[in-house]
Amino acid sequence: TIAGAIIKLHRYPLRASPDRLFLKYMVFYMMGIYVTLEYDKYLSWVNKNKNLIVIGYLLTSLIYIIVSYYNMAISTYAWFIFSISSVFFVYYIGLVLEKKLKKIYGFIKSFGQSSYYIYLMHPLVLTIVTLYANNKSIFSVTKRLILYSATVIPITTITCMVFTALKNAYKKQKKAILTTAE
Repeated sequence: TIAGAIIKLHRYPLRASPDRLFLKYMVFYMMGIYVTLEYDKYLSWVNKNKNLIVIGYLLTSLIYIIVSYYNMAISTYAWFIFSISSVFFVYYIGLVLEKKLKKIYGFIKSFGQSSYYIYLMHPLVLTIVTLYANNKSIFSVTKRLILYSATVIPITTITCMVFTALKNAYKKQKKAILTTAE
């Protein structure tokens, strides 16, 4: 299988930074393609195996924590298995939240649409805030954590969500114009 081939690649002299081997991430990309093509089957599988997904996530979380804490040689593999179980768990939680939080589903959907922009923008904001902290001689880890949490997360999230809302409004308006032009 592909996962087996990726794990076998770790035996070769790419040890400079084994947690950064890009081929591991291909599994997640391929999982996304499969889910897109076979969404009904995937959804059915998730609903049938929700207990297995939750138990698997908890178990792999515990294993990953232990392996990381003791800095064991298998930490890369534990991370990989934990990450795969996390994908299923987060998706299952999303399904549960969709049912229970129908009133704010629009916000959650908008947040999901903004997530890639947040991912891309947060390093820029973090760099600016880090430069500010260095310039103001803020070297305390606690103070920096408070500063980062109070600035990077809100600035990045709010900016990206506003951008997404404007982009969606523009698309909606453009679609309405094209529909009336026909």
